Amino acid sequence: MKLFFYELRKSFLRKYVIVFLIVFSVLDVTKISLNYYQGNIDPILQENESNQGAAEQMYTLTKGSITQDKFTFLKKEEERLGEIYSKKLGNKDENEVTYSGNLYEDYRLLKLYIAEGFHYAENYSQYSKTITKIAEDNIGYYKKQNNFLSAMENKFIADTYSRRNITSFYRSDAVESYFDDFFSFILILIMCFLCIAPVFGQEYETNMNVLLLSSKKGRIKSTIIKMMASLCCGAFITLWFCLVDWLTYHLLCGFEGLDNPIWALPSFKESFLNSTITHFMLSEILLRVLAVIVIVLSLLILSLLLKKPLYVGGSFLVLLGGWYLLSRLSVQSDMLKSLVGLCNPVCLYLNKQLYQEFHYLEFGTRFYLMSNISIAGNIILAVVLILILFGLKRRMN
Repeated sequence: MKLFFYELRKSFLRKYVIVFLIVFSVLDVTKISLNYYQGNIDPILQENESNQGAAEQMYTLTKGSITQDKFTFLKKEEERLGEIYSKKLGNKDENEVTYSGNLYEDYRLLKLYIAEGFHYAENYSQYSKTITKIAEDNIGYYKKQNNFLSAMENKFIADTYSRRNITSFYRSDAVESYFDDFFSFILILIMCFLCIAPVFGQEYETNMNVLLLSSKKGRIKSTIIKMMASLCCGAFITLWFCLVDWLTYHLLCGFEGLDNPIWALPSFKESFLNSTITHFMLSEILLRVLAVIVIVLSLLILSLLLKKPLYVGGSFLVLLGGWYLLSRLSVQSDMLKSLVGLCNPVCLYLNKQLYQEFHYLEFGTRFYLMSNISIAGNIILAVVLILILFGLKRRMN
């Protein structure tokens, strides 16, 4: 354990690393805050002060559990304001209730920020029934055609999408923005590079490699400790920025409806997941840690081969660029392209598209979810990279 903590202190607890961590954390918070106050996260903030108050008032009257009273209220307001809007009556009738002081604006705000999301939640159970009915009809059809694989796929759809509903309405702009925000990924990559690129270079600069050559046990133990310390560092950096992201969004936007099912978010309407938004947030963090572990192992191999951080950095950029381009092939009909695209850490980190719809690949008489293939592929890739790391270390010594 002493060697482990020594390796952590030597490589990852340096002053410049801590300074960069603090600066990048502030930068991350600043970036999210600017997006928020510019209305890029919550578009209501792009409205004037009167309209913001009106939208918030209407939202307060409709958010939470979907009840008959809220449904009736929204329906009456849509009819009342819609009639005024269509007949261009304006504010001529002083007896009309207004939220913003302008009935035209009331109607626009109601339709844009309240009604669309409320009706999505209200009507989702009917959408679920329609999907389930189509899938159940397809099961019988494909069985008659002896196409048992397609029948199995439709059975999965029928079982997954049946009896779904949304019982609460909350605006989802903040949560959607949280899942779409990958700025911190860039900061994580830079931090990992700063911490891990010099790991093996320092060993050669201090001639520690010559000392390690005298002991096979020491050589193997040193490599294991460096690897474990690097993986812990990468995991900590990832968890740290995930925490910074979550806290910043939560404090600024006030996350609501996290106990709702994931399909309460319109972008996850067709998701095969049967979990809450909170559970998906937690699982996504774990997937990001796995992705960064693969990236850290790749960095260690580059550090071992190239020694100098400048060369490691150039190669790392090329590697990341290649991974990003390959990740764009992940959701493809071509099996080989999809496999290549799925089995890389960038695809796993930017995993949202894998869960938004029912994406799968067929192998023989079975089908497998692309999300599961990506997880399994990255675990296998991590094991392969560990074997390569130890193989190279043994050969170079």
